[in-house]
Amino acid sequence: MGAFAPTSILKGFPFEGCWFYFSIEDERGIMKFLLEPSETKVTSQQTIKEENIKSLFNLVKNNEQISRAGLVRKTKLSPTTVSILVDELLQANLLIETGLGSSDMPGRKPINLRVCADGRQIPVFSLSRWGVHYTLYDLELNEIETCFVEHLSDQYGGFHSSSESDPDSGNDYCELIYDIFMNKAKNIDSRKVAAVCITFPGIYLEAEQMLSYSAMHVSIKSDAIKLLESKLSLPVFFGNSSMCMAYAEKNTLSRMGREVRDLLYINVTDGVGAGIVYNNQVIMGSDHSAGEIGHVSIDYNGKPCPCGNHGCLEQYINTDAIKSAARKILAEQHCSAAAGALQGRANSVTLENIAEAYDNGVEAIRDLLKNTAKMLYAGINSAVCITGIKQVVLGGDIERLGTGFFNELQQQSKENGNSFLMKDVLISYAMSGSKGDSIGVAEYFMENQLTSFL
Repeated sequence: MGAFAPTSILKGFPFEGCWFYFSIEDERGIMKFLLEPSETKVTSQQTIKEENIKSLFNLVKNNEQISRAGLVRKTKLSPTTVSILVDELLQANLLIETGLGSSDMPGRKPINLRVCADGRQIPVFSLSRWGVHYTLYDLELNEIETCFVEHLSDQYGGFHSSSESDPDSGNDYCELIYDIFMNKAKNIDSRKVAAVCITFPGIYLEAEQMLSYSAMHVSIKSDAIKLLESKLSLPVFFGNSSMCMAYAEKNTLSRMGREVRDLLYINVTDGVGAGIVYNNQVIMGSDHSAGEIGHVSIDYNGKPCPCGNHGCLEQYINTDAIKSAARKILAEQHCSAAAGALQGRANSVTLENIAEAYDNGVEAIRDLLKNTAKMLYAGINSAVCITGIKQVVLGGDIERLGTGFFNELQQQSKENGNSFLMKDVLISYAMSGSKGDSIGVAEYFMENQLTSFL
């Protein structure tokens, strides 16, 4: 097993640890590969072929109207090589021919190519504190079907667990995934499934051979994942939720005409994680822990964290903490404007309710969001100073606090504008939607791994 994200498992992905670029130049141009130090031996022709076929598939995917001749021009590969590899993609039902294209050159018109949408299926299972969200995609990322199955991870201990180790919930989650795949999914064709993709909001502990989500005190041992693979007779592909969201956001902005090469995606839910994209590559770190911004301390005398540190950002900036603070305000000011704004919601306050109270001018709620913005900005400041990345995207659930919270965050940026390290930092809410993690893992798999199954 290799790693897609610093906190994930990825079957079949050989690129892990300290990365660097290795180039080969021949009559077809320059090919670049991302290799481990231990893999600096002479690259085989098979590796070159795999990289070329992946490149051709992605070029067709990103250019709806492109012919073999167009692929030759873009890749500098020989026409013979392009023709042979395109034929393999056609035979594998990953591409289809769509008819004659246009050309200014005399002679036969070129035949355009496009991705064969129904040639493969990608089922994605997004694991969260509340359960499993299943979505089935085709190769154009059209949503074929979706469902949600509740499975509360609080049953394993939740935020208030006093155990030193995370209870193993792997068998439960994997059995749930298997049940959805076999019984609840109505449109899965296992003959077309390239791989089962799973997103998880925790980190992969290599020595322990398990995924761990410290915020909720749950873990999934690799034995459970291997058993799931065996029962499904399909490869399982894991991706860290925050990394998947970052990848989806990068591609979403690209489709909107904004070529963003560097991006820091801060994922705020019941914990805080970050996905890092640098020079169009997902950064994972040699020990699988890049992006754990939630464990940046903003108060070394603060609350103890399961990671062993004190005052970690995610102890203060998580959806439960924000809603709990709002409920406390409601209890203390039951006769004030807060009660009117949150009337009847004492036990079920949502982030949207808090945003509404802020917009209605409830002073205590305004103070709460101002303080929340101040703490989050401190975490952003640390992340920017460490990475140098100045495109910051906020997602997960935090955007549900609306424009009021965003304005408070922008105000923090103005008040700290004298810092040259934070100059020109752009902060925005995510554009990739509520399923950024599932779309991101499907896109990453399709663009980096799909063709290796030919």
